[in-house]
Amino acid sequence: MTEQASPKTCWVVSDGRAGIENQALGLAEAVARLVPLDITVKRIAVKSPWRSLPMRIWGARPFGKLDSVKNREGEEDPAGLRPPWPDLWIGSGRTSVPFSIAMRHSRSSFVVQTQDPRQGLDGFDLIIPPYHDGVSGTNVIPIHGAPTRLTDDMLARDAAMLEQALPALPRPRVAVLIGGDSKAYRMTPAVMETIIATLTELAESGAGLMITTSRRTGEDNSAALRAALAGRDNVFFWGGKPVGALANPYAGMLGLADHILVTEESTNMVTEAASTGKPVHILALERGNAKFRSFHDSLARQGITKPVSLPLESWSYPPLRETDRAAKEIVKRWLGKDALASQQT
Repeated sequence: MTEQASPKTCWVVSDGRAGIENQALGLAEAVARLVPLDITVKRIAVKSPWRSLPMRIWGARPFGKLDSVKNREGEEDPAGLRPPWPDLWIGSGRTSVPFSIAMRHSRSSFVVQTQDPRQGLDGFDLIIPPYHDGVSGTNVIPIHGAPTRLTDDMLARDAAMLEQALPALPRPRVAVLIGGDSKAYRMTPAVMETIIATLTELAESGAGLMITTSRRTGEDNSAALRAALAGRDNVFFWGGKPVGALANPYAGMLGLADHILVTEESTNMVTEAASTGKPVHILALERGNAKFRSFHDSLARQGITKPVSLPLESWSYPPLRETDRAAKEIVKRWLGKDALASQQT
């Protein structure tokens, strides 16, 4: 019998923001589905005044500028960012960039950076940015959208658990993912009125709605949405508390849904919706920019998304699997093109 190879080690390094960290963690978990991998999350914070200064003046020794390193539970990590270094380092977010570059120069780890690092490409072994960032190079693997932690198994498992916890919702079931203001987009009162009108019409038609908002939505907008749909048995709002055995029913909502409505400002939410293979209807906000238009145009051309229009149209497409595609490229470039076959036999 062939002895099982010892797992490689991987650090996921970010500033702890959930959306940023989940991109890197999703990528690490996809690699772990291909090769044995022990994953450790490192949430870093930088001392003042460095956190407020341009990274180009930090110099070549960023580790002395660390204020704290925490684990995924938010507790202080006594190991910090010190040797023994991991086999694989996945950085995400601006704060991680100087540390990723230092690791790449030390040759201690294979260094992967998600998103556009806005630094010289030779500071990384591999960069995984979205196509709409326009980054290109021999060590760049662009993907549609952002890496995600969602898998078919997670969607199915959480959908079954959520279905047990919720009162029976009529079909079609519609997951509604509401964001809000961002650097590129604005959720104005007029936009919110349109969203409320759309959801009210869907509820009155008998559809089962599963709605979640975010911090970006704002308390006033969330309250207005709840007030407009209050008292309806076919509407479920998630307010941040556990639902049955699920601490977070987000994946379950996507798994249960026949349709998904999502506001256009969040690359993460749109990509996660696209990973289901279900119709993704885009709720428009105001403003936007060329990068986001490129992202949305690309998904529309692939038959994944359409602007929301009632009654809801149904269509299908191959689920977006960009995280898995990127993970395979990481393994090939890190461990060699034969690594996948050798690890899976």
